[in-house]
Amino acid sequence: MALVQLSCGRWEMSELRHLIMFGAYLMIEDDYMKKIVLKKLQTIRNVRISPSVIRRGFLESIPNIKSLKIYYAVKGSWVSEVVDLSHLHKLQTLSWRSSYDQYMHVPKYPSTLRKLNIFGCVITPAGTTALCALPNLEVLKIRYCTFKSNETEEEEANEEWEIAEGDEFSSLQFLLLYNSRLVRWRADETNFPRLRHLFIRYCRKLEEIPAGIGEIPTLQLIHLEECRYSAVASAKQIQEEQQSEYDNYDLQLRISP
Repeated sequence: MALVQLSCGRWEMSELRHLIMFGAYLMIEDDYMKKIVLKKLQTIRNVRISPSVIRRGFLESIPNIKSLKIYYAVKGSWVSEVVDLSHLHKLQTLSWRSSYDQYMHVPKYPSTLRKLNIFGCVITPAGTTALCALPNLEVLKIRYCTFKSNETEEEEANEEWEIAEGDEFSSLQFLLLYNSRLVRWRADETNFPRLRHLFIRYCRKLEEIPAGIGEIPTLQLIHLEECRYSAVASAKQIQEEQQSEYDNYDLQLRISP
């Protein structure tokens, strides 16, 4: 994989609108980012950055960014520093990724986010509440993340995602849980009032889908792939109850082996 260093001169391109790196590493030296503001830059994709780049003013230099896909390169297995994106008031699509063995707490997000893909983050109760506070979030993809029932960094044998009463993904329509060690998921229809599509893939430890998920009036599809038998059985029970008790034949269930 190539190592690409963005020169100070290129970072001063005031007309730059889209920065896309294909499988490359990006390094920006010096403190030019604190001096230069790229007001027209709207898209950054596939860029690898480090905490030092963040501290040099990378995020402050892109105030009007709309789509951001970042690989956050850190050393060590845990990162306690929380990245603040809340000032990016035009950001609508965000993909935030760290490596498989490096976990960080979820960033602080702007309320404008509509699509969010988080990869390799730690999701705590506070992190869940922060996600629920995003009023425009329609698509949420959670990949290779760790769920913790408290704010400590200790490993937990049985991961649990409990969405507290009152926490509500008010606009969420699409939810993907991908390749996590999640064992228990506690939620109901009040937490996802507008959910349409639920995808659960390669979550081989998840015991079951919360029964209350079936009560979501907008739910159209539950899709499970490579999940344990008990989770599949709970999904089938949800569909059967919707059909037998409520004549709801609109809820579709797909099981991939």
